[in-house]
Amino acid sequence: MTELLLIRHGESQFNAEHRWAGWEHESPLTQRGEAEAQVLAERLATERGIAALYTSPLVRARQTAQFVGKALGLLPVVRTGLREVNVGHVGGLTDDEFAATFPEAFVRWQDRTDIEFTWPGGEKRAGFFRRAAQAVADIVAQHGENKVIVVCHGGVIRATLAYYLPNDYGEWWTYSLHTGSLTRLWVTVNGSRLLALNEHD
Repeated sequence: MTELLLIRHGESQFNAEHRWAGWEHESPLTQRGEAEAQVLAERLATERGIAALYTSPLVRARQTAQFVGKALGLLPVVRTGLREVNVGHVGGLTDDEFAATFPEAFVRWQDRTDIEFTWPGGEKRAGFFRRAAQAVADIVAQHGENKVIVVCHGGVIRATLAYYLPNDYGEWWTYSLHTGSLTRLWVTVNGSRLLALNEHD
């Protein structure tokens, strides 16, 4: 059994401004985001048996992982597959700007069941879900009977839950994931079990 501790990064500047954060538009943590990461790190310092700490290469995740790594004495390992979805030309835009600049894409994006939706200049929704879930599955395969932390993004956590618990969390748009939150999942050869979703107290 592998226990996954899935962390959504702390609040970034683009989160605070309600802007889409793409790969080309990096957005660091705000002071609030740093505080979220610090509180989370202090909480995780009480966990026992954590074997490894992985992170997305995007700056908001790496900064969060640095807080966690310092508290646990672990060096964050970067995995490119843990990056958030590539929103392409929508990066840096608000929803209103997205709708005005790419009206047809905006309409398609709103249909969450449209797995063929492709971000203008970015990734296809289905491709992102496959890529993100595979990145987490590779970590699980590497660690077996261990507890590991994965610092990543809301989309990656949703893709992971849809992959391991498709009947319960296949509709990835139906629940919230706050910045600085913790989601906990058991993965076994006989199935998976969600232990905690979006803990952010």
